[in-house]
Amino acid sequence: MAILATAVALGGASLLLWAGLEKARDPASTASTLRQLGLSATLANVGVLIIPAELAVALGLVFRPDSAVTQAGAVLLAGAFAVAGLLALRRDEPVRCTCFGSRRSGYLGANQLVALVPWAGGAAFLHVADLTPPSPSRGAAILAGVGLTMAGARLIPLLGAWREARSDRLSARETYLWLHQ
Repeated sequence: MAILATAVALGGASLLLWAGLEKARDPASTASTLRQLGLSATLANVGVLIIPAELAVALGLVFRPDSAVTQAGAVLLAGAFAVAGLLALRRDEPVRCTCFGSRRSGYLGANQLVALVPWAGGAAFLHVADLTPPSPSRGAAILAGVGLTMAGARLIPLLGAWREARSDRLSARETYLWLHQ
């Protein structure tokens, strides 16, 4: 059960860390999404505090997955996202989702409502699991592993773009030779 609980904690940490870091690259897009949901400019700017909250809960899931504060933080974040999805469904126009950064496509809505269930279930599972927190050095190693996994995931689309660019270069070289014959 400890392996499954660790997997749940690290999966949640990875998602929140990825989302928080992507939002931190362009906090204005998060504020814009909150304004589209009907929040005032002041509340939307305060709402950008969701970014450090995501990062804090992600770190909590790595270093203290057994903590009720960490588990409650995960459920509160999921609840906030579910409320955002509900507000988006009530709008006349679709609201762009910046959950994983401003460069992603998609819209807020039912996905955020549905996601509340696994987040709450994961937090409940962590609450009943007999999981001991890792030592600080082990937690740092785990966090490094999560970061490397995220970097590897970012590398996959980059490799595809590299292959496409290579094909374009070869095609251009062939075309250039053909034009000068």
